[in-house]
Amino acid sequence: MPLPPLNRVPRRDFLVTSVAAGLGGLSACRTDTPVAEKAVPRSEVPLRVLVCGQPSAAEAIRIAWGGVAEQPLAIEVISADVAAEANGEDGDRPAGGLPEDGLADQVIDALMRNDLGIVPAGLVPDLDVRGSIVSPGNDLLGDGDELGELFPSVESSLVRWGGKSIGIPFGMPQPALLIAETADGVTLPEDQPLEDWDQYLEVARELVARVPGTDGMPVVAEPLAGGDAAKSFLWRASDADPAVWLFDRENFRPTLTEGAYVRTLESMRACAEVYGDRRLTSGEIWTAVADGRIRMAVAWPGLDDETSQVAGLARIAVSDPPGLRSARGGGDVGVRASGRAARFVLADPDAIMGVIGSRCRQTAVAKRFLVWLAGGEGSGSVRRAVPGMTVTRSAAREQSVAFDDPYDRYLSERLQSLQVRPTLRLLGSRRYWQLLDRAVVGCLDGRLSAEEALSEVARQWEELTEIYGRDDQARAWRFAQGLRN
Repeated sequence: MPLPPLNRVPRRDFLVTSVAAGLGGLSACRTDTPVAEKAVPRSEVPLRVLVCGQPSAAEAIRIAWGGVAEQPLAIEVISADVAAEANGEDGDRPAGGLPEDGLADQVIDALMRNDLGIVPAGLVPDLDVRGSIVSPGNDLLGDGDELGELFPSVESSLVRWGGKSIGIPFGMPQPALLIAETADGVTLPEDQPLEDWDQYLEVARELVARVPGTDGMPVVAEPLAGGDAAKSFLWRASDADPAVWLFDRENFRPTLTEGAYVRTLESMRACAEVYGDRRLTSGEIWTAVADGRIRMAVAWPGLDDETSQVAGLARIAVSDPPGLRSARGGGDVGVRASGRAARFVLADPDAIMGVIGSRCRQTAVAKRFLVWLAGGEGSGSVRRAVPGMTVTRSAAREQSVAFDDPYDRYLSERLQSLQVRPTLRLLGSRRYWQLLDRAVVGCLDGRLSAEEALSEVARQWEELTEIYGRDDQARAWRFAQGLRN
């Protein structure tokens, strides 16, 4: 039986109709276009926002935005911890096939139905290669008169990807040495911090011997719990000034077995013995330092399970963390020589970024929302509820250049540095991090020597690189350094 004839439309009519439909679609994203009588007002169309984090963060954003804007938000939340647990991202099987639906896959899928995302910086390579995000353009980043200029380290480390802007950063936590003023005999002038980990370890031992612990907390601490251990290691390793940072430039093979990395892990293990058996997250340490239970620590802002807002630091001295003596430089790297400016800055792979989805239907509104969240009126309450949000900009021209919080003042100086190292922004970066984290914890627990742990990580990283493709990963590593190819 022959098929019925198609209802053919003349080509000219088809083009006219298509153009009209296209212009109609574009007008939906413009605030100055007259709206048809029966159309829904723009303010009633929710802005679709993906939040990669905890539900409490999404609720803080919703409440703060509602105080300054009429347009509702439709927020979808993906918890990184839940995604990892549900999909078996435990780092045990680098060569046995990757989980099909890891955190990156879930975020990629969610961005298909949202206008924008608030995501960890480490996911950028996966989102970019899958076409899930678009560059927000330099206009979004150029609001210096309104918000203040981005600190140089923030722009170099997080904003640029493959020579283009990829998103707007909301924070760039850095580890800091925190000393309570009540820690007798340990209070140091801001211009004379503990210069190296040997000196830190000596002071820590004296303090532990003299001061009793409070409420089950150690007297001195550092984030060594699973999830934070790898971050502590790489921040320490960066200051140890290795000859090659993480990967060989020629063949993209890991360099973790070189001396600076091994010495770093050995130093961590020596400190861990002083801290005691309890492994703490940075959030637990931050809260305990703020309320006086921990007297000295190296940490960055975070929340514990019972605290809803990041605590401010009162009567706490904040300074650079100790350095590690460099076999290449013959001294303490970047500390005695020329202070903060000489130390490389390394971004946290979980640093929070705002990105525009490739299927965004309200680009102008999405950009306004991201600019607001980066420091607009009323957004301060969000920062206190989301630990990854920190100062990222100098004060706007009409504002005072002083920061009230001592950690903010510390960051405002540290992030002025032009010397940065790329964080682990690779395809499947979370799996690289998980493998390193498990090995570091294994060494701290005494199951592996520092050399054994790092050799195993290097082997597993090599297997992951083969799975993702060496050329593709080498290209992502260049992009992470701001290179175009």
